[in-house]
Amino acid sequence: MKKIMFNRIHFAMLVCFVILGIQLTSCEKEEDNSPVITGIRNYAPAPNDTILDVLVPGQYVVLEGSNLQNASLITFDGIPATIDNGILAGNYAVVKVPDVIPFPLVAEVDVNKVRFVNTNGETSFDFPILAGPPAITGVSNELPTPGTVVAISGTNLFQIESFSFGGTNIADFQISEDGTFITFTAPELTQSGPVKVVTRSGVDSTIFAVNDFETGMLCNFDDINTFSWGAEIKNDSQEFPGNQGNFAVLNSDVLAPWSGDWWSGGRSINLNGTQLVPVEDLDLPVDNFALKFEFNVPGDWIGTQLYVIKDYSFEADPSYQMLWEPWLVANGAQTFSATTAGQWVTVTLPLTMFKVADSDGLPGKGDSVASLVDLLGDAGSGGITIYTANKTEVATETGFRGAFDNIRIIRIK
Repeated sequence: MKKIMFNRIHFAMLVCFVILGIQLTSCEKEEDNSPVITGIRNYAPAPNDTILDVLVPGQYVVLEGSNLQNASLITFDGIPATIDNGILAGNYAVVKVPDVIPFPLVAEVDVNKVRFVNTNGETSFDFPILAGPPAITGVSNELPTPGTVVAISGTNLFQIESFSFGGTNIADFQISEDGTFITFTAPELTQSGPVKVVTRSGVDSTIFAVNDFETGMLCNFDDINTFSWGAEIKNDSQEFPGNQGNFAVLNSDVLAPWSGDWWSGGRSINLNGTQLVPVEDLDLPVDNFALKFEFNVPGDWIGTQLYVIKDYSFEADPSYQMLWEPWLVANGAQTFSATTAGQWVTVTLPLTMFKVADSDGLPGKGDSVASLVDLLGDAGSGGITIYTANKTEVATETGFRGAFDNIRIIRIK
């Protein structure tokens, strides 16, 4: 009887061990290999491989965790990143945050989320994702009349906490999907000041003031008027609506090849001599300054060249001239209409555009002027002429009729 009980006991224990073994084997086979993210680190050699607390577009990072190999999809705020499985491993994944995240379009479910998908499953990780620091690169109209639609161009113009134009707070504005533009309708402006943008990622403002009718002003054709002769002076809001008082109009028909008679038919704006750049600034780099003016071309403009020269120095050696051909595509092989469609815009031409003639004797196409003294002389003063010409072997495709106002030289850096 005892022997039988012993065998039964051993048999029961054996069955238990077999069952336990099956369960252990089953557990091993069902082990969870799903990806897991536990943190995010800066992708850089030590000691700069710090743990991050925020991400920005274009940044290389290391996702830390487990089972992070063989990714099929990695997203930041729902935007897919480029995947290189050669730099993914079990416990880390090196990846670049997408260069552009259209923050205004990010679905609420994707905000501040990093998502990782591979053949074993997927995971998401909550992490702050912000635009990089804002940068302002341009203002479509620095001296707008009330009601004018103004565009501020730049980068990372997202997540804006405040925005001001000339010291006036602008509460009603729109931003582009890629964060490169802010647009708004200009209110009545009562003061001058910079353009300033404050975002969750930083602050940027222009070095120059907008709604500023005094700084660097050479001629506004009203009360600051060094105009000497040439172009027609008008105050016509029918053809050029949104004007600020008087302005000059350059007008030329289709120009024949090698048409350089700039002095005839209202084809030039000739300013009397005045202080162009303060004497104390003449030792600064040339690219710190730009020639600016408000500009309006209602019709098509293709082919006519605009030149700027100081003190009629056509025969000087060297003769520095600025050539402006906005209708010419960068590769020089194609053209398009440079019309402003009847809108006033601010044109900014860096003084580095003053160049000597090239090897073929064509003005404004050689080397840039090296210094402000070389261009403006020791006194930093003189007269400015803006004129139309066609220094090519073919006739211009169109004529040119354009308005100019508020000619000034401004520090831009």
